[in-house]
Amino acid sequence: MINSKKGLNLFNQIKSVITFEESSYENASNENEQIVKPVTRPEERDFILKNWESNGYSYLNNFYKKAVRGIWKDKIKKLCII
Repeated sequence: MINSKKGLNLFNQIKSVITFEESSYENASNENEQIVKPVTRPEERDFILKNWESNGYSYLNNFYKKAVRGIWKDKIKKLCII
């Protein structure tokens, strides 16, 4: 979807090297809810931002490493039991 003259100029510069399909606003908005209304804010966003502001990036990095590591350990254990 092109929303401005600048967008149209950029599109015209690249349209020969991309694949695109013309569509109507109605079709696009039926397939893409973000065109009609804002995306719902995920609950996790506030948790992440609050912890980043108060504890820094290293804290979040370690927090998610542990969380992901735990998820993979559980999945591996299930595979080994079978």
